[in-house]
Amino acid sequence: MLSWWGITRDTVHLAEALRVADSLLRAKPRWRFAAYLRASALANIALARADTAEALKRFLGLPDALCRNMCLADALVRVRLLEARGLREAAEQLSAEPPERDELQEGLLSEVFWILERARVSDRLGNRGREIPAYRFVADVWSHADPELQPYVAEARAALKRLNAEPRP
Repeated sequence: MLSWWGITRDTVHLAEALRVADSLLRAKPRWRFAAYLRASALANIALARADTAEALKRFLGLPDALCRNMCLADALVRVRLLEARGLREAAEQLSAEPPERDELQEGLLSEVFWILERARVSDRLGNRGREIPAYRFVADVWSHADPELQPYVAEARAALKRLNAEPRP
């Protein structure tokens, strides 16, 4: 939720998350997830305040080794901030597999958004070796998804058509 609150500029919820993280760290100073929660809250507060330079600095400094189920959402925000600075840095981040997620978390949604972002950046860079398979993956995985996700399927299918790489039926 922190990334959602950052994107939607919900500083009230982010301030509460920061308060909770600080409280957790006072009670359990060695709890690594609480340290990540605090760092993520601060990064998302900067994003919510439209301080993209500070947000990018904080997102780049997030200790991924400390996170559990929030890495992927934060990584997507980090990539989108990097895109504004330059496509090459974003492409480098997206070339890796999506950050790991907690096994109990439904991560497929974020993972598909990660792959869609990879397709978009690869497309803008003219890298057909990565854009076509990524767009195809999105079109295939979400072909029967809920209506809220169909615009992304349409985007992927349109890109495949433009690139002369028809999606599978």
